[in-house]
Amino acid sequence: MKQGKTACKGMRIRMDRLDGMVLDYLSERLFEPNRLQELLKSFLDQAQQGQAAAKEKLRQAREARGDVDAKTARLLALVEAGAMDAADPALKERLVGLRLQKTELDQDIIRLQEAQQTGNVTLSDETLATLSAAMRRRLGDGPQELRQAYMRLILETVVVGHQDVRLEGSPAVLERLAQKGASKSCAEVLSFAQGWRPLRDSNPCYRRERAMS
Repeated sequence: MKQGKTACKGMRIRMDRLDGMVLDYLSERLFEPNRLQELLKSFLDQAQQGQAAAKEKLRQAREARGDVDAKTARLLALVEAGAMDAADPALKERLVGLRLQKTELDQDIIRLQEAQQTGNVTLSDETLATLSAAMRRRLGDGPQELRQAYMRLILETVVVGHQDVRLEGSPAVLERLAQKGASKSCAEVLSFAQGWRPLRDSNPCYRRERAMS
């Protein structure tokens, strides 16, 4: 600023004007339902693959549980038919082993069922439309501090060029918003951000990529 454009040819723009331009873009373009669907496609695909894998593991655990029950029933049938002595130590050892397997499988089934319920991601057209409407209200007509909090949450970089303004951010924030919904206060947004990625640099899943163009 002291040496003029000969030292730096960077663009200068009033902060309030730039904030207004960015907020308008986020409200009108980023949170348009079809645009959201496009940005979250990879997330939705991964979620569906994860659900399919979880369902298969649950099916296998239930099938193994059925096999254990069948083996136990066959051993008891042999005892009833007189083909095996009820006092045989080998019988006792096999029954104890089967009961242990049954207990472990029951625990696995409960864990897989709970994981499937808590991790069930269903971003329907209605869900995306609701998020779109809520975020457009927050960014377009909400209190200034709330609008700016969301802008800082969604964006990582704003680069002002001679012909355009480039916005960059991670789709991970959009994924979180799609799952949890839009917060209604600045404090909620800050809490949301801390819960989502408290230590960005330590998160191996974090990727910098252009989310808006």
